[in-house]
Amino acid sequence: MAIDNSRIREFPPISITIEDDDGGELLIGASRQTVVGGSEVEVRRELLGLVVAHARTGGSPVRVTTRDQEGIGVLLVSPEGEIEE
Repeated sequence: MAIDNSRIREFPPISITIEDDDGGELLIGASRQTVVGGSEVEVRRELLGLVVAHARTGGSPVRVTTRDQEGIGVLLVSPEGEIEE
């Protein structure tokens, strides 16, 4: 099932940055949360879990800007845990 683009919350802006040293950061507006894990996969999973929880709290999908070694991307994340590029 596709995420309903008409329901996406644009504010506050959300971004995820994944560092090459198995750490990452979630920024929701001015609120910053740092995550450390044993691998990039663990860090990514933890950060996306936090974004899903945020979407669930607000009751609508959110747009997330991602930054990692591959570059910059955009994800849509639903309260149900669906993730689309």
